[in-house]
Amino acid sequence: MKYLGARLAVAALAIVISSCHGDLGSGNTATAASVAVPAVVGVTQSAANTDIVFGAGLKIGTVTLQTSSTIASGVVLTQSPAAGTVVASGSAVNLTVSSGPAEYVYIANQGLDANNLGTLSAYTINGTSGALTQISSSPIEVPGSAELYEAKIDPSGHYLYVVDFTSNVVFAFVISAADHSLSAVSNSPFATGQGPVSLAFDSTGSYVYVSNYTDGTISAYTLDATSGALTALVNSPYTIRGTKPNPRQIVTAGNYLYVADHGLNSIDVFSIAAGTGQLTEGVNGLPYATDTGPYAIVVDPSGAVLYSANAGTNSAGSISAYTVNSSSGELTPLTANPLAIPVQGFLSIDPQGKYLLVTETNGVAVYPLNLSTAVLGAVVSGSPFTSGGSNPFAVSVAPSEQFVYVSNNGSADVAEYRFDSSTGVMTTATGSPLATGTDPGSIAID
Repeated sequence: MKYLGARLAVAALAIVISSCHGDLGSGNTATAASVAVPAVVGVTQSAANTDIVFGAGLKIGTVTLQTSSTIASGVVLTQSPAAGTVVASGSAVNLTVSSGPAEYVYIANQGLDANNLGTLSAYTINGTSGALTQISSSPIEVPGSAELYEAKIDPSGHYLYVVDFTSNVVFAFVISAADHSLSAVSNSPFATGQGPVSLAFDSTGSYVYVSNYTDGTISAYTLDATSGALTALVNSPYTIRGTKPNPRQIVTAGNYLYVADHGLNSIDVFSIAAGTGQLTEGVNGLPYATDTGPYAIVVDPSGAVLYSANAGTNSAGSISAYTVNSSSGELTPLTANPLAIPVQGFLSIDPQGKYLLVTETNGVAVYPLNLSTAVLGAVVSGSPFTSGGSNPFAVSVAPSEQFVYVSNNGSADVAEYRFDSSTGVMTTATGSPLATGTDPGSIAID
């Protein structure tokens, strides 16, 4: 309400200036074309644009993004000229807008360093340009690691977990609130099945699930919110039915866990019991067929659509698309499946659920998606956006919706982009790509 009052006061000032113009002496600089700058600090950028352009007849000047741990993303932090300043009609008003808290990127490097250990690369994100700066403790060596694979941050943002395919464990780290450095959780690492490749959290963040490629099982744990420690559930690990399912990536949506069964050319579904985290395999319609060799799946933030990346019957790969029934967990495939969309690495959906990002041979293609039908629109102009390196592996959109990062597994670097969420266009950041550890893979953003 205080911002509304400020706007009314400035509007009244503008009226007074205009109505008194006939009495002004020749020495006064105000004219009939003068206007008072409206007060927009504390309102959203969209509301500020309306007040400045349509309310006052001014224009938007330079907009600068600035991180803030206290002010929500999209809210105006400062303005210039200041509110109430009398300026010529059509003048520019410069804004500083919050991009929310500083964001951090963690990349799991599958290769080993000079000490024969796996590492995690950690970076801060420049809230204006999207450029990455390595934090002082990076790269972070992981004692006991041999082949780090997928890394994810729990829903609370307090802990980072990464599975090790060769060591058959999941490593757990506390994320420092001060500088986002990592320290090992007590009793980490925690044992998994054979060949862990992916992990997922339930909707409450109380349970963690790990898919084990080699022995065809799902390991399940309770997550201690105070310490980050994992405790295996009584019935864990859960066996996936079928001969050599070779589960790859897993995701959760609502009360269901979805598994890409690489060896069975299908997607499996487990229901998650509320309060216990126990898994029960099977919903109507199983198994849900994919193209040959599904290895990666992604679901939008609302849990409405699911896509799988498949090795396919040729080197180009393919994508299968489904709508998700949130009540039953059932999937409804598109009649056009599999989609003849080339894919070489992993998939990602932006936080707003507007686009599917697909890694190709040397870049990323962006497709508008329909959350009601799972149908993909025409590829965004400019796709694929080159990664500047070789063998793009994983792609991830920052929570702020402003930046995209791609790990180039073949060239040991990460590509950085600005992301226009209104068009889906990606613009390469200055200095991209940036060197990482050996064989960079999974990307987690906090």
